[in-house]
Amino acid sequence: MNRMLDTGWEKIETATEHFDGLVLPTEVDFSPPDNGPFAVDTLVQRGSETSLMDVPPNHEEDIRVARPPDDPLAMDTLPQSGSVEPSLVDIADEEDRSRLLDNAFAMGTLSELQSDSGPGVANIPLMYKEDSHASEVPDTVEKAKDSEYYLEMVVLEVENTLYRVPKYLFGTCPDFVGKEEPIQLDGVKNTEFRALLNLLQPLTVAVTRTFSKEEWISILKLSTKWKLLDIRNLAIKQLSLANMAPVDMVVLARQFAVPTLLMSAYSTLVQREAALSPAERTKLGIETAFCLFRARASLRDMTMPFDDVFCGSQVDQAFQEELCTVGRTPVERALLATTYGVREWVESAYLELVKQVQPLSDGEAATLGGETTIRICRARGRRILQPNMSSFSRILGQAHNINKDSLRTIVENELRVELDRLSSRSPIVRLVLARDYGVVEWIRSALVDLVKQGSIAFDEAKDIGFTTAIELYRIREQRSTFIQSGMLLASKLRIERELGQELSEIREAAKVYCSAEEIQKLEEEAERARQAASVPDTAEETRPVGGLKGSGKKNKKK
Repeated sequence: MNRMLDTGWEKIETATEHFDGLVLPTEVDFSPPDNGPFAVDTLVQRGSETSLMDVPPNHEEDIRVARPPDDPLAMDTLPQSGSVEPSLVDIADEEDRSRLLDNAFAMGTLSELQSDSGPGVANIPLMYKEDSHASEVPDTVEKAKDSEYYLEMVVLEVENTLYRVPKYLFGTCPDFVGKEEPIQLDGVKNTEFRALLNLLQPLTVAVTRTFSKEEWISILKLSTKWKLLDIRNLAIKQLSLANMAPVDMVVLARQFAVPTLLMSAYSTLVQREAALSPAERTKLGIETAFCLFRARASLRDMTMPFDDVFCGSQVDQAFQEELCTVGRTPVERALLATTYGVREWVESAYLELVKQVQPLSDGEAATLGGETTIRICRARGRRILQPNMSSFSRILGQAHNINKDSLRTIVENELRVELDRLSSRSPIVRLVLARDYGVVEWIRSALVDLVKQGSIAFDEAKDIGFTTAIELYRIREQRSTFIQSGMLLASKLRIERELGQELSEIREAAKVYCSAEEIQKLEEEAERARQAASVPDTAEETRPVGGLKGSGKKNKKK
């Protein structure tokens, strides 16, 4: 009789013979155990994958030795634990079969019955399973995925380091969509990415989390790059509270289009007592630094006098390198001034000739011409005869104590005809021309006049050089004090006026990262800036006449 042997992993067809009601296979798959060639319990205890042995005829007694003497079919001879299914055992006797079934179910060692094709024979596979519910039908109901917490993961690569993080953290940024993993994040450093992950996906639960200024800058950089707007706004708020140098904040605001940080930094630079240092001017850019100096000047009280002594000494110190070259004599300058047609230069040269103690030499008189020499000598005579001079000073021809305005009046009266033929030029034009001609004395006099003048327009600063214009403003700040009342509002309005174009560009760039409400706020700020720029500058309305047009010289910028 051929039977199918079920071992748990495979089925083996075997031929069986009956021994006193117990059916055993006649084929062997493995060698017999050491302690009994035909002992059933020994086979089970060894836990072999195939628990059947070939028992040849006439070995019935060997089989019965393995059974308890009182009950050859007692269940304690069957294996009580294991991980494989033993072979089938055919039980022909109805009473023995019934009793074995009762014992099997009582002891929990049988988990499944299968019917056999032969009448009166039952195949009872002994199942050894640790889980008592292993025979249950598996649940085929489809599980639902949570709408929020069933997360899709993504593998990212930053500087040869792999990260496996939830994909939702990065929104719908194109850098993370439709790319083969691991997705390489170019232009990102490990320290920057970890700072962002520590905020988005902390590995520990904490009531409060603190980040350094550098970490917030990294978070701002990446949230701007990937348009993580909530994270960007949080980083901006934290950086506005950080102890950051205003110049560094300007650089940061420009880089990541943050108008609020830009205005805050500019306000700090305008309102503080200390002027911008050379290093700060370099970081900001020379044009921006000039505009900030102009804004600072509008918030200061400039009523203190700017006399020639103070202005001259400060100019000599600030422009020492430029003014260290050898100058020209008054006669040479008078001749050049007449050639260039600049009234202020001619008048300045004549003033020096009238003030000097030594008489004009024959060579100087020849260079000046007879008519001009006569006028200068007459002016010198009137200077010596001033009523406030002592007799001793008149004898020595000294005029050190003569008021400069009085001396200028004398020169103008004596040389009016010649001076009226010349054009007057503004200090800006005179400075540009003086540098072109290389006359140190004219350069100095123009710089002194600009310190007294005060306000310098942006285009004028371009003509003379922004560095020069800044130095002139810095000199004026030394004789000024802050106007405390309404400083914050005034500073913002002045900043809008001086740096409105840059602020408008930053506001426009920031709209990409703003909500509708924030965009409306930016547009309102831009409108206020336009209104502030439309107000005329009263300081520039009083600008002295005389421009660079028609000067006929190329402007040299310093």
